Amino acid sequence: MVSDLSHYEQGTAMLINPKLPKHFFDCDHSLRSVREMNKFWEVPIIITEEYSPDTYIKYTERMAMNSCSSKMSVAEFNAFEENCKESWFTHFPTGTAYRVYFLCDGAWDRPLEWGSFGTLDQAKSCCESGPYWLQSQSEPKPEW
Repeated sequence: MVSDLSHYEQGTAMLINPKLPKHFFDCDHSLRSVREMNKFWEVPIIITEEYSPDTYIKYTERMAMNSCSSKMSVAEFNAFEENCKESWFTHFPTGTAYRVYFLCDGAWDRPLEWGSFGTLDQAKSCCESGPYWLQSQSEPKPEW
């Protein structure tokens, strides 16, 4: 796994697996610190995620925590988990997903997810060009 690296390619800064503030993915931008905004605002961030299988015990514990009774039998759960694993490795052949996020005013309380990729090079390419739906928008970075 790549850890806490900064890359500067073609004039575009991107962060790979940086240490993120506790509520980075669920915090109103107006509540973010100046330091956080200066470090992460409009800087593409790549977060790697390794495949991690679920277990039936964890599944039933989650259901109990949410006051839900387990809806799947062990056999049904195992078949479901096998399908999830097959799908994961179809999209991420090495077992690692490279997810690109972008903290901006596109959402008031979280970074935008620009996409999930099967290779680091694909994720870097997205960081350099942005997602297709944002490529036409380019606003100057606000002063904090």
